Amino acid sequence: MDVTVRWMVRQDLADVLEIENLSFPHPWDADIYRENLKSRSCLPLVAELSDGTIIGYVIYTLGDTDITIINMAVHPDYKGNRVASQMINKIKGKLNDHRSHILIAVADYNLECQLFLRHHQFKAIEVAREHFIGGVDAYWFQFKSKVSRPYPERTK
Repeated sequence: MDVTVRWMVRQDLADVLEIENLSFPHPWDADIYRENLKSRSCLPLVAELSDGTIIGYVIYTLGDTDITIINMAVHPDYKGNRVASQMINKIKGKLNDHRSHILIAVADYNLECQLFLRHHQFKAIEVAREHFIGGVDAYWFQFKSKVSRPYPERTK
């Protein structure tokens, strides 16, 4: 599938919100997106078809030693077409000697995402109790680049 992963622009927000609402039991609303996107360290990408249709998105932050994915989804009609893989690979391409880890918290019930991450060499490193809205537990997954330094303990 011919997909371009590019920076998200304001005009993409309606499409991103539609995917969000189709993907999660407790979706973010427009205000949460706006608040997160105000941060200089918060970076949003979208996956776009050649006809301009937005079919996925990923939002991540840059830390001192890591990249943390804070939200990611693919439109249900396009799952299984390697869209999420293309977005993950784009983020992996941003790793370097300084930022050598990718982190993502995944709801304990989201086995599809957990298996996807394992396929991409992420490893579960921690359980976070009541991490998500509604008291849902999460698993923190980590990808280490080949140039990784030891990962510092997460601060709670």
